[in-house]
Amino acid sequence: MAAFIMAIISYGISLVAQMPTVPTQTYTDMTQEIETITRDGHITPAEFKSSIRMLAHVAGFPTDRTTANLVSLLSLLLSILTFVLQVGFSSMALEATKRQDIKTTDVFMGFKELGRWIALWFWTGLFTFLWGLLFVIPGLVASYRYRQAMYLMLEDPQLKARQAIRASKSMMHGHKAELFVLDLSFILWLIASALPFIGMFVGLYAQPYLALTRVQYYLGLNNRPQEGEPLPTEGVSVEVPPTPQAPLPPSSES
Repeated sequence: MAAFIMAIISYGISLVAQMPTVPTQTYTDMTQEIETITRDGHITPAEFKSSIRMLAHVAGFPTDRTTANLVSLLSLLLSILTFVLQVGFSSMALEATKRQDIKTTDVFMGFKELGRWIALWFWTGLFTFLWGLLFVIPGLVASYRYRQAMYLMLEDPQLKARQAIRASKSMMHGHKAELFVLDLSFILWLIASALPFIGMFVGLYAQPYLALTRVQYYLGLNNRPQEGEPLPTEGVSVEVPPTPQAPLPPSSES
């Protein structure tokens, strides 16, 4: 889910960075035209639309429908690509934690079952978006609710996206704040990773460190008994104290 959000944010930042510079004279002419339209204090819908279009042009955003649709499509494809690569990266972290052999090409393993991972990207994004309509906090809580779905699907190739989401929801019950605090402990690393020049070198250390930490948390959480389940007793010796015997009554012969 983090990859889904970070892909959109990074793409938005790249759009801002690539905004064309508007000549000063063009900016002045547009400003004067907007002032002329709004001088009498009464704006028709057509005049309002024209003003918005001019402001968008000044800001460097696409104003024609074809370009806007193309940008939206590229943003969507970039978001999916980032999520699928995150699946491969998480798979490598999971295998490394279990001390299994890994290869650099494993980062592309998400493309082997592309439809399965796109389904997970779609459903987690949709549910998080719908919860986010209520307010920021419900959306944030929902994103933590579905955080373990990717690992569950990596460990069980037969598990479908909706099933993994339900299992993750059950697994994260009572543990969302715990994982949130864990993520906060990496906030300085993430800020340093976003810095120019040195951010790339910091990220080479911080991102694998974060990925391995999250895998360790998942494995620890997955081994805990869920609510309502009995505690595991296999391999645990429990010493049962002997039952005290009541004293025998005196014999009638004596």
